[in-house]
Amino acid sequence: MSAKFTCINRCIILIILILPLRAWSQDTVVPESPDLLYISVEPFTGDVYIEWNQSPSEDVAAYIIYIDKSASWIAIDTIWDPSATSYINYSSNADYYSESYVIAAFDSARNVSPLTDPHTTMFVSAEFDTCLTQISLDWTPYSGWDADLESYEIISSINGDPDTTLQIPDPDQTDYLHTDIEAYAEYCYYIRANHVDGFSSTSNRICTFTQMPRPPSYINADYATVEEENKIHLSFTIDPETEIHRYILFRGDSPSAISESITSFENPVSWKIEYSDIIGDLTQRYYYQLAAVNACDTAVIKSNIASNMVLSTQNMETINYLTWTSYYSWDGGVDTYNIYRLTGDAPPQRIVSLPGTDTIFSDDITALQYTAPGGKFCYFIEADEGFSNPLGVRGIALSNRSCCQVPAKVFIPNAFTPNGDGKNDVFRPVLTFTPEDFTLIIRNRWGNNLFETKDPGTGWDGTIGGGRLAPEGIYIYYIRIIADEGEIIEKNGHVSLVFPK
Repeated sequence: MSAKFTCINRCIILIILILPLRAWSQDTVVPESPDLLYISVEPFTGDVYIEWNQSPSEDVAAYIIYIDKSASWIAIDTIWDPSATSYINYSSNADYYSESYVIAAFDSARNVSPLTDPHTTMFVSAEFDTCLTQISLDWTPYSGWDADLESYEIISSINGDPDTTLQIPDPDQTDYLHTDIEAYAEYCYYIRANHVDGFSSTSNRICTFTQMPRPPSYINADYATVEEENKIHLSFTIDPETEIHRYILFRGDSPSAISESITSFENPVSWKIEYSDIIGDLTQRYYYQLAAVNACDTAVIKSNIASNMVLSTQNMETINYLTWTSYYSWDGGVDTYNIYRLTGDAPPQRIVSLPGTDTIFSDDITALQYTAPGGKFCYFIEADEGFSNPLGVRGIALSNRSCCQVPAKVFIPNAFTPNGDGKNDVFRPVLTFTPEDFTLIIRNRWGNNLFETKDPGTGWDGTIGGGRLAPEGIYIYYIRIIADEGEIIEKNGHVSLVFPK
């Protein structure tokens, strides 16, 4: 009896001890996975920040952080806080390469949720090309957002200055070429990936130092001006702080095709380079640029474009029409066009100043046609640069000379009225040119000479010997003119002297 009682007591105690163990071991419900939102590298430390939404399961005891090591998920930490939503890996190597992470939930029964989808950090690298004076950026794409990746941004700074941001709207783009690089400067970059819902992830931060000869910060094309009859004279001003000492002058027939190398300058003795280009046809426009060239024979900076102005003229009776191409292209724009006229051996005369937007002008030569030998009028344009050139310089450029000739025409009136009323008081031919030689003879009907002059500006006022007025009637004129290039023009005819009643 006593032995039986002892057995029953032991069995009951065993059952009592076993029941809780069985009840605990029967909890095999796996918790749901958390939602991994993003992982991000802290650019200045290399630490990786991980953020997630909690598992919706009620029984969550902890979260396990895994990292990819040789294609295997290795647990690196367990967060014993079911309300946790973030974690920082202070032992990350994301400064050196991309890292991939996943998370799992862990409940009180030691059940582990499925792993989240993996997310991978971005890794950016930079390569400085001293020949091309540019920095190439390449980065691995952010992995984990798929179609929800909206865009990238490049965050950059120079020599510790405040960051600047460049938008990369194409989420498939993972490279960028940074040009216009300064010498002896530290350039630092990191990448930011943007999610459509507004959160973002950053990459490691990479820096590179631009050790290279300092290129000129500017090359100013001062002017392209026509010199003599077949030259275009060019002037350029170079930044005196440059460490580059080789320059190439290029020419082309359009602003987009300046590719012909016409001369080079090695170690110029001053920071003002001048050159005269011998041109056969100054009615054609030419475009020039001066380039600074480094040791790799690469142009690192070019000047603004300089181009000659082309003037053309056309005569229509007593009007000379001028058209010209605008000056191209001062950084200060064109302030004024001055128009100069030349006749014979007289010095150029500035006849008008026009705004820098004008490219046409009409010159009325009615009162001047007798002053131009051979009826020839020549013109050129002077362009003055505006006041907004950032270097504070103002260029001056001249166009080609263009000439037009008034046709040699002689108009002879058939009557005149020398009554002193100031209207048609003198008989003389009207010429559209200045003759090389001129003779006007007036005779009466019997062939007697009454008047003769060699001056084309002097006419017969109707008087004869002693200053007496000739009687009203018909008189005979003879005109002999030697025009330009020796052309002889002779005219005979009758003119009526009339005294109005």
